[in-house]
Amino acid sequence: MATSLIGDGAVLERPLCSDSLDFEGELAVVLGSGGRHIAKERALDCVFGYSVFNDGSVREYQFKSPQWTVGKNFDRTGAFGPYVVTTDELPAGAKGLLLQTRLNGEVVQSANTDDMIYDVASLISIISEAITLEAGDVIVAGTPSGIGWAREPKLLMRDGDVVEVSIENVGVLTNPVRDESPLPPMRPANAEAEKCPPCARSSSRVHRRRRARRTLRDLPARHARHRDADHHPIPGTANSPRAHITNQRTMEVFRDLGSSSA
Repeated sequence: MATSLIGDGAVLERPLCSDSLDFEGELAVVLGSGGRHIAKERALDCVFGYSVFNDGSVREYQFKSPQWTVGKNFDRTGAFGPYVVTTDELPAGAKGLLLQTRLNGEVVQSANTDDMIYDVASLISIISEAITLEAGDVIVAGTPSGIGWAREPKLLMRDGDVVEVSIENVGVLTNPVRDESPLPPMRPANAEAEKCPPCARSSSRVHRRRRARRTLRDLPARHARHRDADHHPIPGTANSPRAHITNQRTMEVFRDLGSSSA
């Protein structure tokens, strides 16, 4: 998920709902081209370069069901970067590179990319059997042993920690860990009524008239934003399929104004 991604130096966020945020140092494969049913023999031709990834995983949510999607996609838990190193600068398939994860300076994962269960070419080929791969896609290639959840006692990331993932000749990805900020308190449902008691009487003609005037005043601004942002026809004009809807609402507003002033 796009909101789960952060860059080098950005805060890796431990969510409010769980204290089970774990580290996973991984090789990231950046594609320069794609396709479907890509043969393993030509899979490496699709690779543009390689980078570093920390697949921060909320284990409690990862194992709530056999599907791991939620636990792997909390906001601001997937760190990526800082560089993409092109394939001509590295061994084919990024083989033979030392990968390490360090938590507060202590090495907690250390392995070689030769130890991956599926090498880069196999990953591309297998994924393309189901999904059409495209240029710019990123494949995160799996983590070695040493994750905190598998330890006794468990070693999980806490507020104030610093986590680093390094891959030989690719780069070092560094992120501080912080707790998610608490959400601001929700306003009570009757907050507007407490602020302006007369407005709570929705049946009054005065309230209806004020609401109608606000609606009319806001219509041009809303339509202008819609037009400028999306380059779509402005709702309520003749060339818009929503014209009859907007015109109908506008007529209802005028009728409301007329009955209020009577």
